[in-house]
Amino acid sequence: MTDKENDIQKEEKGIAFFETFEVIDREIYAQLLWKNIIVKINSNKNKVEIISLDDRYRFKQCVAEKNIIYFADNLGEVLVSLDIKSKKQKLYHLGFHEQEDNNIATVESFDGNIFCVSAYKGLISILDTKSETVELDDSLSQIIDRDYKETIKYVNCWRADNVLYFRLVLEKEDTSEWFQYDLSEKYLKKIDKDIFPNKMVDAYYYDKRLYILQDDFNLVIWDIEENVINKIFLKDIYQMCDSNSSKGIWSTLVVTDKNIWIFPLENCEDICIYDKTDNTTKIYKEYPQDFRYLHLAGWAKYAKTKERAGSVYVSSRLSNYFLIIDIKTGEGVWKASNLSGFREYYISFINRINQAQEKTLYEQNIPLSIYLDYLQKDTKNVAKSENIGEEIWRKFV
Repeated sequence: MTDKENDIQKEEKGIAFFETFEVIDREIYAQLLWKNIIVKINSNKNKVEIISLDDRYRFKQCVAEKNIIYFADNLGEVLVSLDIKSKKQKLYHLGFHEQEDNNIATVESFDGNIFCVSAYKGLISILDTKSETVELDDSLSQIIDRDYKETIKYVNCWRADNVLYFRLVLEKEDTSEWFQYDLSEKYLKKIDKDIFPNKMVDAYYYDKRLYILQDDFNLVIWDIEENVINKIFLKDIYQMCDSNSSKGIWSTLVVTDKNIWIFPLENCEDICIYDKTDNTTKIYKEYPQDFRYLHLAGWAKYAKTKERAGSVYVSSRLSNYFLIIDIKTGEGVWKASNLSGFREYYISFINRINQAQEKTLYEQNIPLSIYLDYLQKDTKNVAKSENIGEEIWRKFV
């Protein structure tokens, strides 16, 4: 655990920070950042239910097929299926490991198959959920090896119904190549690169259109059926921001019937909302009174979104609330992620520390009440009094 992660554990023990999650029957199942456990979040009861204490993997993408969630390991080594009813897990080999972070572009479910896409190699692993057999589609990978091996940085991916759109981001600044992959036919073909802009931040598929957010304050809208491109200059945001320093402040977007939510990256705290009816953009102000962010260098404040059953769920990656947006009205509701129910996790954490004689248990890693409980037991490797007093003192000042 790094010094920064230690600080987070110390100050934020009860907050359910998450970026990788799925929604089943309006219930959120998420892997918690830094803890790596899988939980069901019940914000109405202000608690979490622990689904799995297995913290061996940090997951980057996931998708649900009925009551089973398929999680892809951030290193690209395994795909893990987790049955949320029985809590049983299965592992499937991926072999996507190329770098030490972000090895997965996407995980998608279609017609009983789970498609897992490598972010660096361009390989597509296809798991048949009925037969539990895995096949490897290397059609994109072969093109990368043949034409882009020396120039590719990574692969982005967006889904539009039964099609995946791949963007090959190249070393040369503001250059990319585009391909589309038919999930039903498992067929890949190249797209005219002039269709898409290169200065893009992220894209969002909604109502047969791909909305492409750019870092130059433009929003490009591609009508896929008509193959027509429209561009909107977000002049209100441009006028509110320093046009030089503000490039690179957006991380992702969400599109509804009424508006478009634009979420901040690392160096900005403002959510912006574009109103479709009057073509204006405003800075969002309707946060809960105790809303706050963690600030981590190189981390976007928001990452993953899931559109499920008429709502879009926005993960609380670095905030103490997560967001649910109604697709019809465009209105958002914040739900607190400062939750209870972590005792089982911390007891498991302590037991593993006790079994590993070379490790030490510090008060900063667990809630004070649980820490003091274990001081009364035969725990040989608990840090001594110089740490205990610090946390007790904070309770009074």
